[in-house]
Amino acid sequence: MNRVAAVVVVVVAALLLGCAKDPQLTEYQAPGTALVVQMPQPVTTTTKTVTLAGEEVVGYARTAIFDDVEYAVVHQRIPEPVRAEISRRSIHDVLDAAQAELVAATRGTFQKQVGVVLPVGRASFQGREVTLLMPGGGRMLIARLITTDEQYFQLVVTMPAKPSYDQRLYATRFLESAHLQERATPLP
Repeated sequence: MNRVAAVVVVVVAALLLGCAKDPQLTEYQAPGTALVVQMPQPVTTTTKTVTLAGEEVVGYARTAIFDDVEYAVVHQRIPEPVRAEISRRSIHDVLDAAQAELVAATRGTFQKQVGVVLPVGRASFQGREVTLLMPGGGRMLIARLITTDEQYFQLVVTMPAKPSYDQRLYATRFLESAHLQERATPLP
């Protein structure tokens, strides 16, 4: 290859890289939790109050959208009576129940599940990654379901059923980046 052709190839490659979408994932800690993820910005928050074991509990959804992919951190505190019930069940039973609720709420079609962990220091919490095909078949949802000692988390990405390389790459980076810090920051 001559020198001019090599320069043209380098210039074209630089232009293509410059046109690629980059969400600039930044470290984000969900307020009131020890959960940290790499997530696009800006993040918006919505809340929903639910009753668990006779106690009102606020659930939070922290979401961001980039390149037709929605990233979400959903979390809520687990009331003591529910924690006591969870402690009497196997983690698989707890995750089966959480998965069944997710499938029912989204009306998605189950595709697959795999075990995952949420690291905290030198330990971790067991969880499950569930992939669903959404109604209509045009979108897919991947959710990591994790119950810690006091909180329930869902790390969720919703993207085209046939995502681009970048969409899949950044969604995976978001999911894989999740970890718990040793200490949580209090809610304001």
